[in-house]
Amino acid sequence: MQQEGVLPDKICFVATLNACGGALADLRLGKLIHSCVLEAGLESNTVVATALVNMYGKAGCLDEATRVFRGLGRKDLVSWTALMSAYSREDLYREALQLFREMTLHGLDGTKPDRSYFAFLLQACATLSAAAEGRLAHRRIQECGYDSSDGVLGLGIINMYGKCGNLRAAHEVFDGMSERDTVAWTTIISGYAHHGHSEESLLMFWRMQQDGSKPDGVSLLCVLSVCSHAGLVEQGWDFFLDITKEFGVEPGEKHYGCMIDLLGRSGDLEAAEVMIRRMPFQATAMNWAIFLAACKVHSDTERGKRAAEKVLELEPVPAAYVSLSNIYAAAGEWDQVDRVRSAMKAMGLQKDPGRSSIEVNSRVHEFWAGDKSHPRAAEIYGLLESLTRQMEGSGYVPDTKLVLLNVSEEQKERLLCFHSEKLAIAFGLLSTPAGSSLRIIKNLRVCGDCHTAAKFVSRIAGREIFMRDSQRFHHFQDGHCSCGDYW
Repeated sequence: MQQEGVLPDKICFVATLNACGGALADLRLGKLIHSCVLEAGLESNTVVATALVNMYGKAGCLDEATRVFRGLGRKDLVSWTALMSAYSREDLYREALQLFREMTLHGLDGTKPDRSYFAFLLQACATLSAAAEGRLAHRRIQECGYDSSDGVLGLGIINMYGKCGNLRAAHEVFDGMSERDTVAWTTIISGYAHHGHSEESLLMFWRMQQDGSKPDGVSLLCVLSVCSHAGLVEQGWDFFLDITKEFGVEPGEKHYGCMIDLLGRSGDLEAAEVMIRRMPFQATAMNWAIFLAACKVHSDTERGKRAAEKVLELEPVPAAYVSLSNIYAAAGEWDQVDRVRSAMKAMGLQKDPGRSSIEVNSRVHEFWAGDKSHPRAAEIYGLLESLTRQMEGSGYVPDTKLVLLNVSEEQKERLLCFHSEKLAIAFGLLSTPAGSSLRIIKNLRVCGDCHTAAKFVSRIAGREIFMRDSQRFHHFQDGHCSCGDYW
């Protein structure tokens, strides 16, 4: 075509870009066509630019897709959705949520995104516990005429409300569904389970069976997880033994993993280790990692060493080295700690640092232990020191045994004071209206001392604190946590 001297128009560019991003999956050719688009002066054309965003998005070139999108003067629903889809493919939830906020401010209320757009948006809100945006997404779904009880969207809304801590709203949507399949029941059971509502979870499991829905492997896994997190050892054993006999499901690696977790959390490490060694298949690194975590919690150094060796044998990841180092540190074996850390350094492995984030006024603020990079660091640290004095006056005692460093008690107390969870809480108290709730996300298991401190702060400051860590959700209110201090 070009050899004949015929210049491509926007329709031709869109067709070829769609081919590059689709069946051809040819990024090199796509970039070549992009250069032709630039020569033709069509990069600012909404239709052509949207095709470029789609092409780059499907190729995983998110920076370039975003650059083209940002260069558009006039953006329509299709162009917004194209970038949202690109973020969706890469699970970039935070970027997707920011895009949704911009789209809302852009004034596209009269438009109607498709179901897949909302399904991903709901997943983003659920992943980030973005309650305000989740409610807005639900309202937009209704405004667009979609049925909240629709299979995919209904499940997404229930999951979103569950992950954001609004179990009442989740249950209302669930009750409004005309038909509830096993997936719907499992979603609502999981919502209650993650927030420590074990009785409600088990009641819903019973209702599920009364309703005629047959539990599958996923729903049974969810029930075992409920028992594990609530310390219901006897009920957990009963469910596990009935999986095949009563429900016709063959227990798999994850079911055994839940039982190892159940026994490990309860402190029965001997039974947990026996279960790992007697499983009908080879234990995975994850099975041993679950056991290793229990050994760490219950300070069983010898079993912890064995578990760590197994994890490292199967999957030598930084987390296993860190756990082994922590077990040695808790036992005061500092030479062994140095040996493990030297091995990590030699292999170029680094510990995943604990970090806590809180969103205020649509902006995410992230903190690390001892972090002083925040513009309000002086205020944050000052408030934390004041809070610590108030907490100590109410009976709080810093749990220095959780500081796995060979330093003085005074230094340990100082280090505990400025953990990432506490920094995020202090910033939240400074930055939000009195009486409003705080929502914090921790990438690792919440520190035991920070868990205790959050209970004290919830009572002293009169705030509800929702904290989501790698294990579960914690709802702190008036000096108590929804997990009952069992997590």
